[in-house]
Amino acid sequence: MTNAIFSDALTLNYDYLFHFARKLTGNELDAGDLVQNTSLKAYRNRTKLDDIQNFKAWITTILYNIFVSDYHKQRRRQELLALNGPSDAYFYNVSSCTNAGYDELKRKDLISIAQKVGTKSYEAF
Repeated sequence: MTNAIFSDALTLNYDYLFHFARKLTGNELDAGDLVQNTSLKAYRNRTKLDDIQNFKAWITTILYNIFVSDYHKQRRRQELLALNGPSDAYFYNVSSCTNAGYDELKRKDLISIAQKVGTKSYEAF
């Protein structure tokens, strides 16, 4: 499926997807996020759809599966918070992906702040 065909099909079905997402999530902000995540996942997998006639069912299934997956993640987080407190939930929410550019900026900022404070403030005892 070409980008133009995908874009046209998504545009035609956007209102339907948003309405369905609104019914699932209960609010417009979460519905917008859900439709956005669905659009991204569908775009990445657009080559797997053989027949454009099945687009609406295909993208609706993707939306529903993302909603269910997110629901289960949220439920697990709540269970962790209830059982172990906020410290364990923090580590559960930390992304396993790294961003080398962002990490480098944080490192440079810390070094800059430490140099302004002086060596006595950050040397080990």
